[in-house]
Amino acid sequence: MAIVPLGPNVLGRSCEGCTKCCTGPLTATINIESRSVVHELKPGNPCVFVQIGKGCGVYDERPEDPCRTFRCQYLVDESVPEEMKPSKSNVILTIEEVLPNVEYIIAHEAGGSLEGENLKWVSSLYDNYAVNTAWKEDGVWHCSGDAIFTAHAIKKWNLIPK
Repeated sequence: MAIVPLGPNVLGRSCEGCTKCCTGPLTATINIESRSVVHELKPGNPCVFVQIGKGCGVYDERPEDPCRTFRCQYLVDESVPEEMKPSKSNVILTIEEVLPNVEYIIAHEAGGSLEGENLKWVSSLYDNYAVNTAWKEDGVWHCSGDAIFTAHAIKKWNLIPK
């Protein structure tokens, strides 16, 4: 597994049936100029255009940023197992950058707690693939990664290293 840049979806994978990125664990400003609508997406405040479990109610009009450019790792990285599709796992995997050229995968809880096999898979990403990772477990942020990422993450977010 590597951190995969924005690109085409993995063959056979789609968002179909999943609207987790639109329902609140992520934050963004949704600006649809043609409708004169600006909406703040944040925890507890889902996108006003999402049709839960179906998709975007204004798909053809959705803005470039964040909607068209957003990619969850499930869609673009074939090494992410099928069980990690957000609608199945209640977890969204995204790429973030803490410093120039220091990226990590963050596991966002999306409608449930990260636990069981999903927690085991996420928490072992660095050990198995050398991918810097951050996740929340029982309300506490944790991280696993190289020395640069871990030091920065601990300082910036008071994360607990694995």
